[in-house]
Amino acid sequence: YLRITLTRFTTAYFIVAFIHAILLAGFQLGSHSSNRTADAILSRLMKAAEVRSDLIPVISNDGGRDVLRLCDGIPSSSNDDRCETIFVPTPAEGPSRTAINDVTSAFTTLLLSRFNAVASPTLQEAQQQTDL
Repeated sequence: YLRITLTRFTTAYFIVAFIHAILLAGFQLGSHSSNRTADAILSRLMKAAEVRSDLIPVISNDGGRDVLRLCDGIPSSSNDDRCETIFVPTPAEGPSRTAINDVTSAFTTLLLSRFNAVASPTLQEAQQQTDL
């Protein structure tokens, strides 16, 4: 039994698999730490901007354009009454990656404008913490 299971190949495989598992666990811990930091910063930002946390941001394709809407629940259609349209790109942009970046930028700008109106000092603290 030992001749079959304990060879240099099985030993090498075990060592490589063990090192691989340790590396993946390290990556997961790093990712988790980064996500917790981002969550803390964004939670403070949304609280200071008085944005309701129960709203769901939805990007949908409306006539070839990526439209950003905030919804009170999961929308059943593109014309759901529970949703408020936040950003609609110009028709020339189309469903490109640029349009998605513009939608993300518009949402971020909306949050930051509300945030700056409410608590500008909190933003400076958040930026100082991310610089550390």
